[in-house]
Amino acid sequence: MESSTPDRLENARGGYPFDRAAIAAIAFLSLCLSGLTLAGTYWTPRVSEFSWNNKRISARDRTWTLAFAQPMKRASVEENLRITPELPGRISWHGNQMYYVANQPPQYGQTYTLQLSNAQAEYGEFGQVGRTLRPFQAQFTTRDRVFAYVGTFGEERDRLILYNITREQKTILTPADLLVVDFQPYPDGDRLLFSAVARDTIERDPTAVSLFTVTTGLPNRGGEPLPGRVQPILGSSDYQNLQFDLSGDGQIILVERLNRQNARDRSLWIIEEGKKARSLGILGEIFAISPDSQSVAVVQEGGISMIPLTPKAKPLAFLPGYDSIVGFSRETLANILLEPNAEGTRSLVLLSRNGVKQELLRTRALIPNCQFSPQQANILYCLKIDSEQQPSEPILSIVDLEQRTETPFLALVNDREVVLSMAPDGSGLLFDQAIPATATAPGQEAFKANIWYLPLPEITGGKPKISPPKKLIPGLNPHWLP
Repeated sequence: MESSTPDRLENARGGYPFDRAAIAAIAFLSLCLSGLTLAGTYWTPRVSEFSWNNKRISARDRTWTLAFAQPMKRASVEENLRITPELPGRISWHGNQMYYVANQPPQYGQTYTLQLSNAQAEYGEFGQVGRTLRPFQAQFTTRDRVFAYVGTFGEERDRLILYNITREQKTILTPADLLVVDFQPYPDGDRLLFSAVARDTIERDPTAVSLFTVTTGLPNRGGEPLPGRVQPILGSSDYQNLQFDLSGDGQIILVERLNRQNARDRSLWIIEEGKKARSLGILGEIFAISPDSQSVAVVQEGGISMIPLTPKAKPLAFLPGYDSIVGFSRETLANILLEPNAEGTRSLVLLSRNGVKQELLRTRALIPNCQFSPQQANILYCLKIDSEQQPSEPILSIVDLEQRTETPFLALVNDREVVLSMAPDGSGLLFDQAIPATATAPGQEAFKANIWYLPLPEITGGKPKISPPKKLIPGLNPHWLP
C-alpha cells in the first residue's frame, strides 16, 4: 500500500531514520579522523627551535641549543646529529633542550649545515614505541676572514685599510689627512681604536698624536654605520698621548700620557665608555689589560703590579721578580711572564690566576710576544729574537705546555719589529716583514713591507707539518678582526 500524503510530507521534512543515523555516523567518523590527525601531528616529534638558525656567528660563540616539542631518546639524537663541515663538541641536556658546546671555535668564512633525522621520541601514543623525528635541517654561517692594517704604498700610505680575505675586498677607512701610528680592533669588529697625527702638523709637532675611532661596517648584521666614520676620542693639546691599550670588552681604554708643561707628570689615564678621561696616577711604560677587563698588569721596578680597574676586580697584587708581560691566556686568565735568572738566561713562565707557577722554557733570546692557539689550549706560539746573533734573526716557535717542549719552525727576515696576530678561529697567523728597498729615489719608499699569512698546523704529538707562509699584500701592523 502506498504511503499517504501526510506520511510522505513528514519523511521529507525530517528524513528517514536510516538517513539520520548515516549522517550522524559520518560526522562521528570525521571527528575521529580529525582527532587522529591532530594526535598524529602532536605525537610526531619535531625540532621546535635551533638557536643558531640562519645566524652569523663569531669565534666567541661556542654554545647552541636545540629544543624539541616532546621528550626524546637522547642517545638517538646524539647518534644521528650531523654538522657539516665538522664542528666537534660536547652535549648536555636539560629537559627537552639539548646544549652543544663546540670544542674549538668555528672556522671563519664557512656555511655550516646541521641535520637531524631518525631520532626517536621517548614515548609513543597509547604506550607504543616513540615515533621517528620529523627530519630537520638548518644552516648558520661564520664571519668573513677580515683583518686591518696600515698601508705603506700609494693612496693607502699611513691609512687604515680593511681587507676581507673571504671576499677579496679592500676598504680604506681613514682619511688621507691623518697619519695612523697604531690601532686595535674593538671586540665586535665594528670599530677600530687608533692613534694618528694630522698630516699638516707632523713636521711642526710630531708628538701631536690624538686618539680616534673609525667604523668598519662590520659585522654585517644590518644597521651598522657605514665604514670610515671617524670619531675623536682624546686630544693632545695639553698632554702627549703615547702608548694605549683597549680592554677585551671594549669598555676601557688605557693611555700613557705625558704633560707637555711638566715632564714629571707622566702616568696612565683611563677612558671608560661614555666618560671623560682621568688620570690613575700610576707610572707605567709597559702595561696590558687582563683578558677579563678587570685589571691591568704594569711593569714596575722589581716586578709586575696587577692593578684593579673595576670594583669587581681582585685587590692590588704585586708579582715580584718578573720584568716583562708576554701575553695572556683568555681561557684560564693566566699570565705569560718573563723572569730573569742569575746565569743570564730568562724563564718563560705561565702564572695562573691562583698563583701557580709553571716554567715553560729557559732562553737567552728576547721573547716580545706569545699567543695561545684558539684551537689547542696547550699550544703557545712565541716570537723569539736572538740578541747575541748579528744580525738578529726573529724565529717563531711552538711551545707545548703539557710536554714543556719548544719547536722552532719558521725563521723571519731581519726585522725585530715584526707584528704577530692570531686568527680568532686559530686557522693561522698574520705577520709583517719590512726590508730596506733596493733603490731609493725622491718620493720612493725607503723600505718594502708586506703582510704574510701562515697556516697553523694541528699539533698531535708528532713533528708538526708546517706549510710555507703566503705573501698577501703590502702593508704593516696587521690585526685580525674578532
